[in-house]
Amino acid sequence: MSHGLLFAMFLMAQATIARGESLKDKRYGLEEEVVLPSGKSKGTGLNRFCHPQGTSYRYGSPLVHPKRTKLSRKSYLRMRGLNELCDFYDKEYPNPISDPKQYRANKKWAFGLNIYCDAIDTVYASVPTFDSRTGKGQTLEEYLKEKGLNRYCDHRGVYYAGGNPAFDPKTGIALPIKEYLARKYRVLNYK
Repeated sequence: MSHGLLFAMFLMAQATIARGESLKDKRYGLEEEVVLPSGKSKGTGLNRFCHPQGTSYRYGSPLVHPKRTKLSRKSYLRMRGLNELCDFYDKEYPNPISDPKQYRANKKWAFGLNIYCDAIDTVYASVPTFDSRTGKGQTLEEYLKEKGLNRYCDHRGVYYAGGNPAFDPKTGIALPIKEYLARKYRVLNYK
């Protein structure tokens, strides 16, 4: 995919955010409608559902949807592969977190990702998969595995209905990976 096309997709995603339009999260069959804070593509601070501060929900909460039974917050986060502190569900903490709200407030997030699972507008000094200290490179899969992520920028243990989160069963078409990531939201500092 050309850089021009990728940039155009990024601009379309930015325009969607700027208008405050709904984004459907279909990865886990939740089909919740989430409206991210207007005009932002990255920032700091998450709410108790691990979405950016200022996010609104079509039904008032992501736990409520007319087509399914109400979820507990813990079940909802677990389906997204997260724990109650918005880290991967299997993260272990050497010391207890005394203020979970403040911990979540310091989390960084981005909407629109590149293939390295960083914000789409990230500029690198060199290719992230190349270690200049050792002079050795690694595959993208090895690099993401080291970060604890799969190629869709989710926790490595996440399973998808249909096996591919980029597949839309209504259209029968799977988005190309770069296009899918350009529309994706993710918490950036899990570790």
